[in-house]
Amino acid sequence: MKNILEIKKLYKDIRNKKILHDINFEIKEGEFVGFVGDNGAGKTTTIRLIFNELKINQGEVLYYGESVFENQNLKNLAFFPDSNNIPLNFTVNEYIKYICELSFLQNYEKKIKELCEFFNFEKHVDKKFKELSAGMKKKALLISILVIKPKMIILDEPTANLDVKSKIEFMNILKLLNENGITIMVTSHIIEELEKNINKLILIDKGKILYKEKYDPNKESIQQIYSKLVPNEKLDIEKLKNIVEIENER
Repeated sequence: MKNILEIKKLYKDIRNKKILHDINFEIKEGEFVGFVGDNGAGKTTTIRLIFNELKINQGEVLYYGESVFENQNLKNLAFFPDSNNIPLNFTVNEYIKYICELSFLQNYEKKIKELCEFFNFEKHVDKKFKELSAGMKKKALLISILVIKPKMIILDEPTANLDVKSKIEFMNILKLLNENGITIMVTSHIIEELEKNINKLILIDKGKILYKEKYDPNKESIQQIYSKLVPNEKLDIEKLKNIVEIENER
């Protein structure tokens, strides 16, 4: 399999603070990648650099070996946005058509109709985003992405604010898309939902990549890998016991 995306020697400083340091990893076409790290580890910054939302200090982002920022290569990658950042007064149909026009698509009405039918979304397409549940907003955003036929989708905490049923359904949809040839990269704090789906794991901590290997949940859990590589402050249990005992005596 060819590398669809390569990150080479990526550095990013913001206000003289090192955010990313020598980030290197590659993603092969057809992989389902979990991009895992604590808050502030550098996940979102990495994604923003991929999509040219932040200026790269040093390094390269490559799509099939050439700069992602040349020859309209970026159009082949799709970013799944935070539903809090969409225009809530737009209807779903208005928003999807807006995305299609931004992408210079033509004759997209049939594709929108087919996707809405697949996701059982026909009766919601003329509703405003502010009228939709969190789960329905996610489906609407996914339709807006799929209509432009991306080769790869990158999602940052896509199941945030969803109930358990909606989370399971959404991850199943991503698995289905991956099985049909779309490369997927997902960041998530909920490692259990990643373990069932990913086949590659990338760990980032304090702006550095610690791990980038194929993932098999039958060999080792994400938590086990993470615990080996990321130092964890140990609580002083005896001190806690003493504090609790003092409180109980009062």
